[in-house]
Order: sequence, then C-alpha cells, then structure tokens
Amino acid sequence: MKTAQLVKVTTTTLYLKDGIVISEILSPAQKLQHSIFGETKTMRVEEIIERWNLKTKKEADKRFWDFMTENKIEDISNYYIVFAE
Repeated sequence: MKTAQLVKVTTTTLYLKDGIVISEILSPAQKLQHSIFGETKTMRVEEIIERWNLKTKKEADKRFWDFMTENKIEDISNYYIVFAE
C-alpha cells in the first residue's frame, strides 16, 4: 500500500519597510513601486489537505479529481500529490 498526500501551496508576498510589514494589500501601482524600491519577502506555505492509503497511483488520480470537483476548485496549479511507500 502507498500513502498519498494531497498538498495545497499558498504563496503570499509581504511588503516591508525597515524590516517591518507594511501591508499585504496594496494597489497595483504601490506594489510596482515597492517591488522596485522597497523590500519584499515571498512566503510559500505547503499544507497537507488529505491523506489516503491506496494500492495504485490511478486511485490517487481519481481521488484528486474527485476532491477538485467536490470542492469546485478551478485552478489546480496550487495542488499536487506526494507519494510515500
């Protein structure tokens, strides 16, 4: 049996001034200005959504697509499956 984990990746950009977070929400013009002249930090968080004990990778693919349709997720680029023996 293999263990499959469904993982979601969330990327957040923090805008800093002198090492202190200014805001996560800025207008597009402010983001451009800050990315050129200011300090930014990108954080990537990986979160395990579900774990499955499966026999084949085909079952994992089916569970992945079932999860996407049940939760009405249109952008799948932030999700992936990790296998462990």
